[in-house]
Amino acid sequence: MEYVAILLVVGALLGVGAGAVPGVGERVVRTLRSGICIAGGDVCRDSDAAAAGLPPCVTRERSRRQDTTLDIAVVRFGGHGEWQLALRSDGQAVVTRLAENELGGAIGAGLSFSPAGLRAEATAALVAGYHGGRAWRFPDARSAAAFLERAMRDGAVQGARPPDVRWHELGGRAEAEAVVTLADLARTGLSAAADSALGLRSEGELRTVTLDLGIDDPHLATDLPGFPASPGPRRAWVAELTLDGGTARELALRTAARSGGRLEELSARLDLRDRRHLELAERVLRPGASAAGSVRELLARASSDGVVERDVYALSEQRRGFDIGGRLGMALGLEHHRISSERRLTDALAWVRGGPPQRRFDCLGV
Repeated sequence: MEYVAILLVVGALLGVGAGAVPGVGERVVRTLRSGICIAGGDVCRDSDAAAAGLPPCVTRERSRRQDTTLDIAVVRFGGHGEWQLALRSDGQAVVTRLAENELGGAIGAGLSFSPAGLRAEATAALVAGYHGGRAWRFPDARSAAAFLERAMRDGAVQGARPPDVRWHELGGRAEAEAVVTLADLARTGLSAAADSALGLRSEGELRTVTLDLGIDDPHLATDLPGFPASPGPRRAWVAELTLDGGTARELALRTAARSGGRLEELSARLDLRDRRHLELAERVLRPGASAAGSVRELLARASSDGVVERDVYALSEQRRGFDIGGRLGMALGLEHHRISSERRLTDALAWVRGGPPQRRFDCLGV
């Protein structure tokens, strides 16, 4: 409290003459806010985050995705492509290119009453696919945006620059949907889905093995002209084991929950270069170990000796496209959508080695 009082007095004295010199007022305010933040015990600067072992936050991310699905008889083909531009709290930016190809089966049944434009149908699908991705890092948002603009128009641009990160995944997805459509006036339906993937990410000498599990909870949605329904609730779990030159380096457990326009991510990381942590991880990952008890034990160790982070994002999405087709046991249809989405960091907390919660003002702005 004494430190804060001194800063307030100094700030008031400097503020008296700040108007005479352009920019001094803003610098005084920034310094004063940083001082109050430090006195409050939060994470205030990039250097504070680095000292605590906290990576930069993704403060804002924009993505453009194109989904195409073709159903012929009981066979489903899918192709998905996505570009992402992520801005980080340390000023750097990352451009990511994702590609997915899927093959599976789809069955369904439906009926229509053309005079009223009424159509009802139910479908179920089971698909398996390959997911690949590449990411390029840039020192600032301007250079990243310039690269993204060129790469989206010309495939040779991304081929000319080796990516900083690569990853490959094999996964599967099951989904079911029941929909009723009234001409072009309204569309309402109930849907649910689940997916999983096993992948490998490469970054220099680092190799990260990932296991992803996701569930789209049963969701009833209604689309009206000009008012598309928001995505349904989704929960996801990710386990990541990072190796450095073949030696275990870090184990991370992540979970995410999305509802409407809000995404909450929780992660727990444990440094496996500590022998005690490595022995615990080996015991947990050993075949036959109790899954629920093992995860609780890992989370307890991460809470006391590792790093736990909680990030909250505001989500927005715009979807354009079409779908045509019919089903009666077998299907013939085509769906094509372009999706633009954005997520913006609204809150960030961290717990470091069992300490009290610290708000990450280095990510949120002091």
